[in-house]
Amino acid sequence: MCDTKTKEYISNITPQPKLNMVWFVELDAYDGMNRMTMERSGVCSKFQMSKAIVISHALKTEKDTLFLDSDIIVTNIINNIDHSNELGVSLQYIQKYHLDKTGFYNGGMLWTKNTNVPSDWIKYTEKSRYYDQASIEDLANNYSYFEFGENYNLQCWRYYLSNESKESIASYLSSNDNTVFYKSEPLKFIHTHFLDTRFKEFNETILQHFQNVKMYKILAIIYRVIHNKLVIKIPRQPIQGMGFHNNDSFREIPVLLKLKNKDVELTHTTNSIHCWIEPTILLYDRPTLEWCNNELQNASVCIMGNGDIEYEGKILQERIPSLSIKPWIFWPRKPMVVEKILKKRYLTISGTYYRIYFYWKY
Repeated sequence: MCDTKTKEYISNITPQPKLNMVWFVELDAYDGMNRMTMERSGVCSKFQMSKAIVISHALKTEKDTLFLDSDIIVTNIINNIDHSNELGVSLQYIQKYHLDKTGFYNGGMLWTKNTNVPSDWIKYTEKSRYYDQASIEDLANNYSYFEFGENYNLQCWRYYLSNESKESIASYLSSNDNTVFYKSEPLKFIHTHFLDTRFKEFNETILQHFQNVKMYKILAIIYRVIHNKLVIKIPRQPIQGMGFHNNDSFREIPVLLKLKNKDVELTHTTNSIHCWIEPTILLYDRPTLEWCNNELQNASVCIMGNGDIEYEGKILQERIPSLSIKPWIFWPRKPMVVEKILKKRYLTISGTYYRIYFYWKY
């Protein structure tokens, strides 16, 4: 559920999400409004109840549904649903003063299979002490429910407003075996605002754990949120020695991507001889492993355009066992020239038309 602008943005995002999305464009009335302006206008609770409405939409075709706020990033498989109950709720894990004010459960996450829950949520919110959130207590009083574990819905507020210190909350996080854990259980998702400086310490703590176990997909998503763009970094030339490159072959492709996609940003860096997708996805475009320097230790994944993943890939894996290595595309020497030719479909030489074919060996 969103407004028209959000649907248009996601429909044109690069790359396209591989999701089966069903749209309900019903929030145009709130276009341009933030929480403060909605509170002043007296429409905040009505807006929040869009959560109940989209749950109702989902239950018309699905046997159950899990509502998640849009500032949540899923980091592991959600597989702890207790289907014997009618409702699943998430404790806030904050101080009693704040619980008394804002509610025992968090309004950013709610599972249900009962089609009556959405209408009751709306009804209870009309008399709620705190918008849609405190009214979840009324839902829990009227439906059988389970509570998601502490490894779900790790909010920035838990870090700052818990009965425990920030250091204690941070100590519950660990990272190994390609997984981030909270109290020894896989961390299922985080709930934070990456652009809000109030949560800088919490966000940096989380990001460090994702980097420790090289969860490159999660990192790429988070940095896409931070920059609102896919950022590709290319070394600024000329560079002396091993870092020198003519800026042809692959390095023309980011230029073409930027020209064709509004949400792709190309930057030139002076502190690396390699190409990267922000923050730590290494785009290895060199012809051999000769250019594999110490920078690869910091990569969350190495995507190889040259060489055989079963030969050069295994050699590199032996050098850096913790590095994930993936095969990549290949490219012509002059991608910009190829693009121009492809637009014409035919190449004309001395008045004669030639159909164009490209051959490659993998």
